[in-house]
Amino acid sequence: DAGEVAADFNIQLTNDTKIVAYKSENKITNTGDKAWTKEGGLVSVWMLGCFNPTPTTTVFIPYKQDAEGTIVNDEYFGKIPADRLIKENGIIYFKIDGLYRSKLGLPASRATDICGSYDSSKGVLTILWCSLPETPSVYVNGQWGPQEDPFAGDVINSYNDGPVEDGSIMGPFYEIETSSPGAELAPGASLVHTQKVIHIQGKDEQLVPIVQDLFGADLNVIKTKFQ
Repeated sequence: DAGEVAADFNIQLTNDTKIVAYKSENKITNTGDKAWTKEGGLVSVWMLGCFNPTPTTTVFIPYKQDAEGTIVNDEYFGKIPADRLIKENGIIYFKIDGLYRSKLGLPASRATDICGSYDSSKGVLTILWCSLPETPSVYVNGQWGPQEDPFAGDVINSYNDGPVEDGSIMGPFYEIETSSPGAELAPGASLVHTQKVIHIQGKDEQLVPIVQDLFGADLNVIKTKFQ
């Protein structure tokens, strides 16, 4: 319901905007008789939003500028070239075209509860919100191979598909992903990770204030960042 989305995010939606939205509550419960600990290994909820790439799509992710540590991990599948990843003024911009396999992630110290993408050719704004824990938590490290710190993972990820070494390709597609903390649960305890995804199609003048209000970002900057 457009009215519910508008109220939930405190945004204005006109009658001629098109909207598709869904919310999922994802729960894991320790049904065993032993506590889940870092020493024994942790699981988490990992939500992958999978969408169609275009040459005019950009993922944009706010980050906390006053925090310490790495802003973005861009070495999941090798270093992302500078002409595909830009971080400035509290926003990460990631080029999405389905032509270059790459993935990035934001650690808990930098991530906020919201991220998005914009396809300027179709006028489609995608908003993705996820619940965050009230206290600092550990996140499972999702990079391939053994890790020096298996609990220094990312909260928000984005993936751009592209050909692998033999020229084959899975999609193409792109993803915006969120993760819950690693579930350190006593027997019978549960963890819930909530995610909301909203697709809004409209004119730039309708979407500009939404992007400004929710992300503190400029839609015109987003649409021209990789042109």
